[in-house]
Amino acid sequence: MDEKEIIETVKVFNNETEAFANEKNSFAEEYTQFAEMFAPLEALSRETLANNPELKAQYDSALQKQKELMSRYEAITKREDYFKSRAASLDKMAGEYYEM
Repeated sequence: MDEKEIIETVKVFNNETEAFANEKNSFAEEYTQFAEMFAPLEALSRETLANNPELKAQYDSALQKQKELMSRYEAITKREDYFKSRAASLDKMAGEYYEM
């Protein structure tokens, strides 16, 4: 790989990293809003939920949303690991090039 290819690869990686950081921040905001909405539902007793079908439906919907958010969180964590690994690889590649 020559210097131009390294620079272009790093530029693309930096753009991908920035897009990922924005996605991660957006997810964090969404999860925070969800947690604030879910807290009062989570505090309800089983009896209250059993006696109020509307609250039970809201609670069940919130549980489904929580599962979806946790699935997205796992995917984000895996992608974050990829970016860390890729950054280390690019650093190593650039270091080897400049040692030549």
